Amino acid sequence: MTILNIANDGYYSNFVAICRAVAANPPMPRDKLQELCAAGAESDARTRQTLNRWIELRVLRDENGSIGFSDPALEGRPLSEVTAVLPGVVRRVVFAEENNDRFWESENSRCADLVRGLAWLLAQDVYTVDASSHPKASELERRQIADSSRRIVQNDVRWNGLRTWAVYLGFAWNGQGLIIDPTAAVRQDLARIFEGQNELPARDFLDRLAGILPVLDFGRYRKEVEDSLDPSHWERPPRPEMLSSALSRALWRLQADNHLSLEARADAIDSYALQKQAGQEWSRFTHVRLLT
Repeated sequence: MTILNIANDGYYSNFVAICRAVAANPPMPRDKLQELCAAGAESDARTRQTLNRWIELRVLRDENGSIGFSDPALEGRPLSEVTAVLPGVVRRVVFAEENNDRFWESENSRCADLVRGLAWLLAQDVYTVDASSHPKASELERRQIADSSRRIVQNDVRWNGLRTWAVYLGFAWNGQGLIIDPTAAVRQDLARIFEGQNELPARDFLDRLAGILPVLDFGRYRKEVEDSLDPSHWERPPRPEMLSSALSRALWRLQADNHLSLEARADAIDSYALQKQAGQEWSRFTHVRLLT
């Protein structure tokens, strides 16, 4: 099982359609659910396989032929709330350690192929990367990852899977090509990051962020992927305290939209810098305050 094998397991849209149907009519008989969400033999097979995958990942459950939610964040919620919280539930599931314990394996890796792909995308320089097509993304990956067994976007099926899941999970959006930008994912998890507090030192904020979204800076999956990249074709931020261009973009946007305030205090010990084009420093901050 691999999430990016969309030829068998479906786009995120197959999964979302199943979840919306279950939310509207819980619990739903499995045969009725498959009939509702499928249209034709190929679609029926994909719906069935998608359903099996997310039962295995414990988001859904099958009790005597009736499909309901297994994840408590979804169970008992109305359709509108399920739609709103579903991306966050999926992020939590795909980043779980038990779904990534075979991180570099190509088969039966549960969610690891998607997680590796997200970490690789978010490690790129968002100002120079060309993610407009599978050939361009594949060529970039070929240069950066010498070991072919560790590559993610080896074909357009996996690239399309990575691209669509990245957008749905809040790590990118579609413009002229794929725009790498984790603003939505960070915004949706701000309450989990702050845990009822209104302000955090920058180091604590980044540590919590990396724990919840471990494909971002300092996260365990991000570190795994970065350590596998060829330094002659990929560069780390110029200084240890400088954030990646992707995370810098997200924090700048969250401040501009009045979700966060990034504050620099003279008496603080740890200071971090946002990165703009060409590795230049954008601004520095020592504390992060939650505004909304």
